[in-house]
Amino acid sequence: MKGGRLAEAVEAFLIIAAVVVALAPLPAGTAYLTLMDPVHGLLGAYRLNTLLHINLIVEGVPGNATVYWGPHGVPYIYATSDEAGMYALGWVEAGLRLFQMDIYRRLAEGRLSQLIGPQALETDKLVVGIGLPDAVNESAHRMLKDPALAPMNRLIYYFLLGINDYIRYINSRDLLPVEYRLLGLRPEPWNYTDIVAVTKTIALVYSFSDSDLVNNELVRRWGPEILVLLGIPERPLNPASATCNETTGWRPAPVVPLSPPTAHGGFPDAGSTLQWIEGMRATTRLLVGGEPASTAIVVEPRFASRRMPLLAIDLHGSLTVPGMWLPVRLVTPSYNVAGIVVPGLPFPAAGRTADVAWGFIAARADQIDFYYFKWDGQGRYYYGGSWHSVERSTAEIRYWNPAKHRLEAVTITINRTVVGPLLEWKGEVFAVRWIGLGAGEDLAFYWRVMGAGSVNDVLAAERYLTAPMLVVVAADTGGHVAVSPVGSLPVKENLPALELDNGSALVNTGFLPFNASRGEGEWVGFANKIGLPILLDPSRPYVVVSGNKLWSGNCSTYPNNYLGYEFDDGYRFQRLSEILERLTSRPQGVSASDLEAALNDWIDYGLLNLTRTLIMLASKNALELGVRERSALNMLSGWDGSTRRGAGTPQAALATAWVILFYKAIWERLGLNATDELHLEYLESLLAKYINGESHAVKVLGKGYPEVLASQTLSRALDTLEKYYGTSDMALWDYGMVHYYQPRHPLGWILNGLNLPKIPAPGGPQSPYTAAPILSIDERAGAPVRLASTVRVLVDLSRPSLLLSIPGGVSGNPLSPHYQDLYQAWVRGGYIEISLRTPPSQEAILNITGAVRG
Repeated sequence: MKGGRLAEAVEAFLIIAAVVVALAPLPAGTAYLTLMDPVHGLLGAYRLNTLLHINLIVEGVPGNATVYWGPHGVPYIYATSDEAGMYALGWVEAGLRLFQMDIYRRLAEGRLSQLIGPQALETDKLVVGIGLPDAVNESAHRMLKDPALAPMNRLIYYFLLGINDYIRYINSRDLLPVEYRLLGLRPEPWNYTDIVAVTKTIALVYSFSDSDLVNNELVRRWGPEILVLLGIPERPLNPASATCNETTGWRPAPVVPLSPPTAHGGFPDAGSTLQWIEGMRATTRLLVGGEPASTAIVVEPRFASRRMPLLAIDLHGSLTVPGMWLPVRLVTPSYNVAGIVVPGLPFPAAGRTADVAWGFIAARADQIDFYYFKWDGQGRYYYGGSWHSVERSTAEIRYWNPAKHRLEAVTITINRTVVGPLLEWKGEVFAVRWIGLGAGEDLAFYWRVMGAGSVNDVLAAERYLTAPMLVVVAADTGGHVAVSPVGSLPVKENLPALELDNGSALVNTGFLPFNASRGEGEWVGFANKIGLPILLDPSRPYVVVSGNKLWSGNCSTYPNNYLGYEFDDGYRFQRLSEILERLTSRPQGVSASDLEAALNDWIDYGLLNLTRTLIMLASKNALELGVRERSALNMLSGWDGSTRRGAGTPQAALATAWVILFYKAIWERLGLNATDELHLEYLESLLAKYINGESHAVKVLGKGYPEVLASQTLSRALDTLEKYYGTSDMALWDYGMVHYYQPRHPLGWILNGLNLPKIPAPGGPQSPYTAAPILSIDERAGAPVRLASTVRVLVDLSRPSLLLSIPGGVSGNPLSPHYQDLYQAWVRGGYIEISLRTPPSQEAILNITGAVRG
């Protein structure tokens, strides 16, 4: 024990020394100098990390709880009562991720800039402007007054008590996390509304999109034919997981009535809203990390090697430090669960009990619409047969000024319409309707699932979830599996048709703004959850959902398979389906290790298909190609799409650089700067139509332009990589050196030591092992990964455990050995195991004894 503590002390000294060096360039402000406090600064953070043995006697908590650290810092909580278990979970979550939790609640409350300063001000303006804080408050009020949710609310009460007792504990001892030291702030207590706010933050990240407005800008420039060229809304390359005749309607207990979205909030100054939206998206990627693109796999027990269902979830997102997900193990009289929670929430989003496993991915559903009006020149809009005045009010947004060490304020004007709050996009005013602005009981879905004993229980819980729209996969030890959409989807009337040059029409189901003055796209209700088709015990060996459509055919009278038009590229689905088709055809069946290997596959069909198209285009401009370029084309012509890292992997490096440069140039050719809106499949669809000589494609791209651009961007890619690698010898190029991970902390710009180190990255934007680079490349930064797996969860229901892989570590304390200890294993596709049988063979780090007055 003494040797271990000495090693810890030496390690702490080295880490602190490194951080001090990192701090050297910073101005000597008061907030920074507090870090050097030998008692309460960085050393205080280290003391907080080493408080391994805490005994608490808590007034008012029935029962006792004991918390152990697993080998990788995963908390194992064992409690004699549900209340004590929830109290311990609140304490542990706060102890591991308090600053992150603070970010998650404040984002949906419009108070983020009070914590991290002016960089979040645009996000707060958007959130307050659309009225999201009102939706948070209404949802909290609705759940608190629902008698059916009283047992859940009791658990949340003790969860909050654990969080707030932890905050009091560290405040009383001046043991603040490093982030609060940097900002010169202290954490505030939590309440019920804060918990609800975290659920709304997840909804914001996973379902708020301005792609309708991007599409509208394309139509302005090129006419509605551009949507057909890009495959919007019909995506011909996008496959389906199943067919309609394989589905069934699930009918659970009576459906909880849903309130329609309310018209709260609005947007003030013309010309500023686009900045707000882009600011919000950039902020949420940095702070939350979620993205609506992920993978789920479920294997029927008859085709599994141990004749029990297999389930895998790979959730994608921006790489943040700490990661978006926190693994936990909780055992109480009513609950026996291992899973992942969003820090700040008391119930797992994915995981397993002894009998059932579940997880989700984003459904890419159309849950947001934009509307424009006829205006009378006096500030009134025409709607429903009469003229209306805009309802205007103001709101004050306070933000923290770290330089002056005080809160300052700005005032925004809020504009409301009958349809929804107003926003401005490039000189035009739109009202927005988003499902997340309604009051809901989403938290109850996760609570019900945590206590599930079967697939039926998981499906029955779906009646509570409103936003975002998700695809839930579930499996149980009875051999049952299910794939089901869940969430509230608006049903619209009076859908307009856009006339095309060929005489046909394109029905706008919500991929473009509606004319509200004409009553277009009016929300008249929500798709009946008990009527949505699901896959229940399908006859097929496996189901893969990876951004693709769920069903082929007309599973519903609602257009576009009832979920809308927003789907990801189908390349990852194609590759995974090939792998699983091979695995399920073997006599021995599919094992958990087989699924691990499938998710770690590095073949990228999207990158490969586009590279082959670029080779074809560049070859047509052969006279403009030099010896170097022709050699590069020869090298790429034999490439199989592998995105391995390591020496001698120039094909993936060159293909990535070439596609990025071409991709960005085409998007700019179309007249927009939002480079992350153009799916690879959109680009492939456009280029295929151009190569086939379709007149509209030739008109948009310009005859001969793609050929010239392909050769020019190939030369630029070679120039860039030669400078980056410092050599023109392509045999020495390592894909992982130009394509690398470097997860960043929200305050990493202040203190570089909070960020994780740079590591070479395998994988590609559409490989099963997802690693999408940022949409730029230069000779200095290369093409770092922007989007990757934020957690992989794997369950073999024949074994009493859960496997998971996260990009970093469990702890949010940079001085903890568990801050990044899982990072290297995650890069290699490695997993850790959480057992459902026995606690880890280590000492208890937290003992909670309840003291209830008689």
